[in-house]
Amino acid sequence: LIGPIRLAGPGSTRCSGRVEVHHSNRWGTVCDYNWDLNDAQVVCRQINCGSALQAPRSAHFGAGTGQIWLSGVSCSGSENSLTECQHSGFGSNRCEHGQDAAVICSACGRIVKNTGSLPWRVIIDPSGEFWCEGSLITNQWVLTAASCISHDKLSNKEVHLGQHIQSGFSQNVVIRTVEEVICSPEYNSTTYNSDICLLKLSAPVYFTDYIQPICLASKNSTFHSGISSWVTGCGFDYVTIPIVGGNECQCHYKHDKVITENMICAGPRAGRQDSCWWKRGAPIMIKKGSIWVQSGVMTLHDSYGYPMKLEIGTRVSKYQEWIRNTVTGTPPGFVSFTSPATDSDLKFTCSGENLVHFTPFTSLCFLAVLLHAYFGCGI
Repeated sequence: LIGPIRLAGPGSTRCSGRVEVHHSNRWGTVCDYNWDLNDAQVVCRQINCGSALQAPRSAHFGAGTGQIWLSGVSCSGSENSLTECQHSGFGSNRCEHGQDAAVICSACGRIVKNTGSLPWRVIIDPSGEFWCEGSLITNQWVLTAASCISHDKLSNKEVHLGQHIQSGFSQNVVIRTVEEVICSPEYNSTTYNSDICLLKLSAPVYFTDYIQPICLASKNSTFHSGISSWVTGCGFDYVTIPIVGGNECQCHYKHDKVITENMICAGPRAGRQDSCWWKRGAPIMIKKGSIWVQSGVMTLHDSYGYPMKLEIGTRVSKYQEWIRNTVTGTPPGFVSFTSPATDSDLKFTCSGENLVHFTPFTSLCFLAVLLHAYFGCGI
């Protein structure tokens, strides 16, 4: 079995360099015979560096020394490690180190410069009355909520990237217009299920200290109740709030809303930790080591009449296939996140303390819904 994997060579970084694998207590390189972007994609995923941008050959990061362990590597691109890919066998090759294979990964989810804000934050139509937010996931695509564009198709609307101050215009800001809007075909504007949308920018952006893409949670990622998450949208800061499991979240909202498996909830269980409203379309994020991973897209903020405030977002990991099939050009970086131990939410049951609190106004609306199911209740 292949153990650790690393990137090395002159000019290499944590997410780009000559590929080396560890076998029989020795490090060795990989021959570039048949080496392609699918193989590089597996390496990038294995080292948590997002998606592969390039699969350089011919000792692009310098020639290694010693053993050449692998050749003829053939991956489909979906494997989680090189151990799952076909290859010619350890040490079974006639390659030379001038054929050493390398990778250049997208390195998503990294804060390059300590600006006090997040480099993937996108402000959508900042001059409009109901501006939203989004997150940069590649050099030309933004992830946001479909409800952000329910009243405006956003074509030719401006988006601002690199904005790290709340007022005024920063010299680091890059402006693009929206060229194309593609929302989930399953989006329901009444229930907010599948409230997720992709925006293609008019032109790619260059990554800088102030503009970087965020990683996305891959399918089968788990987010247990209580783990820390971060949300943006309050000014230009971000705060920590815990993930709240689906059962507890459903108890909180009771009959007002249906919490589906496509949703993710987060928020303080007691009291309020903020004095502002999160912006729709903003990312809900977790951290895997030093890597920021987007677990959700903020979709619904509805704290009126409730003893505590829970944010509801669209669960990004449920839409990996749709995102991959929709995004053109450089693919976004998906990272698997697995919560430790057992999810306490599995045993959560509703009680009088955590049932939703109805004010007279919300009670009247709820009664109206029961009597007139075809009317909406704008709580």
